[in-house]
Amino acid sequence: MKKNLFITGIVLVLCLLPVMNSIAQSCGTCTWYGTNYPVCCNTTSGWGWENNQSCISQNACIQAGQTCTGCGTTTTSMGGTTTTSNAATTTSSGGWWWWGSTTTTSNAGSTTTSSGGSTTTSSGSGNITVRARGTKGGEKLEIRVNGNTVASYNMTTSYANYSANGSGTVRVAFTNDDGQSDGMDIQVDYVIINGTTYQAENQATNTGVYQNSQCGGSNSEWLHCDGYIEFGSGGTTTSSGSTTSSGSTTSSGSSTTTSSGSAGSVYLTFDDGPTGNSASLCSSLKNAGCNAATFFVIGQNMPGNSSAYKNAGFSVQNHSQTHSHMTSWSYQQVYNDLQQCSQAIQNAGFPKPTRIRLPYLESNSTIQSACSNLGLSILSPSIDTQDWNGASTQSIINACNSLNAGGNPLMHENQSNTLAAISTIVQNLKNRGLGFAQY
Repeated sequence: MKKNLFITGIVLVLCLLPVMNSIAQSCGTCTWYGTNYPVCCNTTSGWGWENNQSCISQNACIQAGQTCTGCGTTTTSMGGTTTTSNAATTTSSGGWWWWGSTTTTSNAGSTTTSSGGSTTTSSGSGNITVRARGTKGGEKLEIRVNGNTVASYNMTTSYANYSANGSGTVRVAFTNDDGQSDGMDIQVDYVIINGTTYQAENQATNTGVYQNSQCGGSNSEWLHCDGYIEFGSGGTTTSSGSTTSSGSTTSSGSSTTTSSGSAGSVYLTFDDGPTGNSASLCSSLKNAGCNAATFFVIGQNMPGNSSAYKNAGFSVQNHSQTHSHMTSWSYQQVYNDLQQCSQAIQNAGFPKPTRIRLPYLESNSTIQSACSNLGLSILSPSIDTQDWNGASTQSIINACNSLNAGGNPLMHENQSNTLAAISTIVQNLKNRGLGFAQY
């Protein structure tokens, strides 16, 4: 009798394994810029809150190019597991869902190999790295040096790094536009050339952006038509409305001069202002030798409270009007909220924002569409300092010590521990040869 009960129990456990998996605390782990977060079981895009904890959706993790362990739409059978990922078609074999397996993903020019939870993505190699994505998938990207094509790739809808070797003027080209308004486009985040990061929207030549009812223009990270964005050689770049000498940038609309370090520049970013800390934070940055920073502001806080940013010459960008959870909103609700924030920024005398940090980092196709139509490029953090979660001053400093050229940390100006950490953060970055830039 006991033997029969034991066998019956084993059968029940095996039958319940898929159910147990679906109701577990999380459906995988996303290593989000160095910090492990559970993957949401039910939230399909952006960030969510399940089982009394913050979690990130599978789509958001994959689209940001982060390591996603256990992600995918998974069907479990006695023989093994098959996983389908948004970034590509992935097949895992061997073992139950909680065991390590080997996964190979093929993506026309890039290969991802995962074993035991670690992922490495390779899209060529060289001294030129292009961070970009397609909107539909199948877009053809060429990297050209001095007019010659040195590498070409087929794009996916997830951000990835595409590399090449060469010396001289670099052009990132889109070559197979399908001519449809909702079809193939390429979004270029930035290009790193010999360790120096160049933001695509700071470049004066873009023959592929659709501006003023025609193809061709400047200062955009979008390639809507067949064409290219041109990036300078050496340490020289061009920023909108300004002239830049090697290794430095004069920001449009302010008197701030940004000095690039020998190891490139980072972007110190702060959310949720203006606050009572704004003036002290700006002073701490300037006194520590940081002449460039970006503040993602809440529009309803702007009237009468933004003079500290302007006096320091820092950049002010969109963080929504009301800092609400927007994933259940209609397109028009999202559009109106974000537009109000952009207008509040302009009413305070700042340039029209081109970047947005979404509240709670939550996103879906509706939010993305509204951002695109408002000319707002969504900026995800490269490092989460956890200051919003009560991180200590030293923990915030330690998180920022892992910043590399082109990176930006998630920090909040209403956190006293962040304010206390600033001077040390700036000095540590300078000691590593890094300079500072702003969006």
